[in-house]
Amino acid sequence: MNFSTIRLFTLIAFFSIQSITSLLAQDWGDFEFLLSQMDSAQRAEYLESLGTLQNITNQGTYNFNSALDSLNASLDGQNPAMPSLGAMLPPDSIVGNYLTTFLNSSNFGTQDSLSLLGEFDLINAFQATHLDSLYNLFGTYQNQFNSPPQLPNTYPGSSDWLANVGTLISNQDSAFVSIPALGLGGFDAALDQLFDPTVFTRIEIFAGVQNARTSYYGLDEAITAPVFGIRSVEQFNKSWEPRWRVQSSWLNNKSDVINNETITQQVKGFSPFIINGSFDVMYNPTIVPGSNGVPVRLLTMLGMEAGTYAPAHRNPADPTSFNNKGFTTGWGPVLGTGVSSRVGNLTIYALGTVSYGKVVYGSEPHATNYRFRSNRLEAGVQYANAVTVRYENTISANWANDGNKHVRFHQVTVGLPTTGLFRQ
Repeated sequence: MNFSTIRLFTLIAFFSIQSITSLLAQDWGDFEFLLSQMDSAQRAEYLESLGTLQNITNQGTYNFNSALDSLNASLDGQNPAMPSLGAMLPPDSIVGNYLTTFLNSSNFGTQDSLSLLGEFDLINAFQATHLDSLYNLFGTYQNQFNSPPQLPNTYPGSSDWLANVGTLISNQDSAFVSIPALGLGGFDAALDQLFDPTVFTRIEIFAGVQNARTSYYGLDEAITAPVFGIRSVEQFNKSWEPRWRVQSSWLNNKSDVINNETITQQVKGFSPFIINGSFDVMYNPTIVPGSNGVPVRLLTMLGMEAGTYAPAHRNPADPTSFNNKGFTTGWGPVLGTGVSSRVGNLTIYALGTVSYGKVVYGSEPHATNYRFRSNRLEAGVQYANAVTVRYENTISANWANDGNKHVRFHQVTVGLPTTGLFRQ
């Protein structure tokens, strides 16, 4: 299995998101660690892709209605994080083995690898003692989700969005001038910042079910997989706010049969399906009246997204061969728009994002012409920093030309916000 192809995903999903120094941060320059984690070549790639993304993106065209309808249907339905979900997730030892193998194949320093493994152990320990709480959250709070504030179905001001994007990009450009492009390093300090209560109000663990339709060089399959992750909990109550998330979904071949003509049976036992993560900064200075008199905050996002299509699969240099490879990673800048509103302890939001960037293989340089494209809709509710329910629809995720490595998926998750994962 070729773990070098997810090295850049690790840059985005683990380390890029760990750079904010204050909840009051209002400048990309406050995110020095984030911006310095890219080396000069990666920074140039990011800026080039951002220019392309600006030209192809029209955020005013997003319609949030389908995501909001799906969220409301989920709130009236069964628990997305039912107790049986735990039996569908891989044991900690399986996930740990994947992480250890990756770290052993990387060029990270010993201390950096130990920092990551130590944090992995801490998160697992927290998860082990809080999974019952996570599974019970939906039933405990389901009645609190009645009659959330009504949001507009579309973003009500494209000119506001363009101005806000301009502010974010100009501010980021100024930060690039003063912050050197150093590349990866100093992970323990980064983790201190990621799990710092002066940076984020809450961190949540979340779980749910992902339903996907995937196509790999004509090999099409419908897949249902458990998904688990960790992310910051947005408050949507300030003009500047950072967000991050990392999640993974998993396949489990229980048949013990290897069948290279199905995605779910190319290896025995557990194997990762999709790993993705993102970091963005929201700039949300504009508040408009909603249709029911409740104020609506307009959301604008700029940041980075990464996604890894992780099943063992045929050699991308020769898709008809059976030389199994794993982990095709794409990464690039992300732009987004959205709306949020709050009544009492209940907050609701809807947003859409587009990411465009580069596909990375560890040993297939010919694939550098492939482009990563991701288009997502998301809607969620949060009650009193005690529970979140989120619906996400990845309208399209591509890692190869002509749709040859293409996934569409939607998922519903329940999150347990906590201060128990903070380091300080």
